[in-house]
Amino acid sequence: MDSEISFVLAIPILEPNKEFEYTAPWPVAGILYIDSKAPNFFIEDGEVENLVSMTSNFLLGLQDSQGFDRIRNISLTPLSDCEKEEQKLSQEASVFLEPVTSIDPPTTGYPFQFNFDYSDFLS
Repeated sequence: MDSEISFVLAIPILEPNKEFEYTAPWPVAGILYIDSKAPNFFIEDGEVENLVSMTSNFLLGLQDSQGFDRIRNISLTPLSDCEKEEQKLSQEASVFLEPVTSIDPPTTGYPFQFNFDYSDFLS
């Protein structure tokens, strides 16, 4: 990471962590990542809640759509056959990173991958 970056926010976009309800190997469909080089930059919990809400609404829109003309979300990875145990932040990382535990990350309602493909072929 660039040594000038003084702030990092990573919001995971999760799939349900249940057997056969997320794509292998982890129930993470994506990550909303924000960083800043501005001195004393910080995002308050209310702003994080707004980002999570916007991302959740974006996911709902993608999940509810039947595709966009010739653009389809194509799953390339098989479903996992087990739940994953949540991993804790290492002691080294916890010196630099502070987990946000008061706000749940956006979660899809079913297995979901961000793999949008455009096709010129008509079916």
